[in-house]
Amino acid sequence: PMAAFAMSCAFAGPLRLPLGEVSAGFHLFGGSKAGKTSACQLAASVWGPHHKGGMLRDWNSTANALEATAEEAGDGLLILDEVHQADPRAVVGAVYALAGEGGKSRLNRNATARRRRTWRVFVLSNGEVDLATVAAKAGARLPAGAAVRLPSVPVARGGGAWPNLHGATDFAALMGSLHGAMTAHHGHAAPAFIAKLAEAMEADADGLKAVLSGRRGHFANRLPAGAEAQARDVARRFALVATAGELATAWGILPWPEGEATRAAEVMMAGWLTSRGGAGAGEETDALQRVRRFIAEHGASRFPPATEYDGELVDDGRPT
Repeated sequence: PMAAFAMSCAFAGPLRLPLGEVSAGFHLFGGSKAGKTSACQLAASVWGPHHKGGMLRDWNSTANALEATAEEAGDGLLILDEVHQADPRAVVGAVYALAGEGGKSRLNRNATARRRRTWRVFVLSNGEVDLATVAAKAGARLPAGAAVRLPSVPVARGGGAWPNLHGATDFAALMGSLHGAMTAHHGHAAPAFIAKLAEAMEADADGLKAVLSGRRGHFANRLPAGAEAQARDVARRFALVATAGELATAWGILPWPEGEATRAAEVMMAGWLTSRGGAGAGEETDALQRVRRFIAEHGASRFPPATEYDGELVDDGRPT
């Protein structure tokens, strides 16, 4: 599911303008050697070379460099590898900047305005920890807005994230086969997808929007009852990724069975909801997690069990 989801993300960028979607994305996190970078490299191969000199970019960048990278990836896919390499103090600002679709306003030496960089892009990030943990390293809290723009989706360790070895003898053999294929073939799929998208928009733009609308309803129905607007916004993005993967399948660009991209997005959304603690508002979830963490850390010393004697609670005298 992780690999299929990542590859579906690769086709979501070109859909943003015609379907009226804003810039945002997903952050995949989990233990080392879970294959997160390999999944992102598969997505990168849709657009070009899968290595660091090609489509794969590092989180470890200055704000200026990140803006230039986002502009280069306009209407496409921006992959940011290994969030732990970034300055924790800069990560939250980077998330807001990428979702804001525009860089800072700057002046030239003669006090005239520089051209402001703008973009519209789908972001796929990865790292061993979620973005809230990265922000905590800088002594900050991840705002709910950042968590919605780049939600952290957990992945299983090692081969657990790749349950189907597709005939390979083991996980390492599968990785070797995939990397060999990515080296030999890359950059074919995106141009083919854009050509098919242009044809579809010319033939029936409203029909294409109706397809996305139907899938939005499908993913909204998979949320718990009473889901907050923040959760519905992320579910809408899962629907966009599923739509992108299903269109690539229907247009013969991905050799997958119908429904594969949707199933992958459903699995990833279920993992995100579990990790998040439900579909409530991010601020409420954060407050509950703080209380749970406090009780877990200090339960024995600050919350002793109450003793009852003859129907009355007895105070054992300990300050709690």
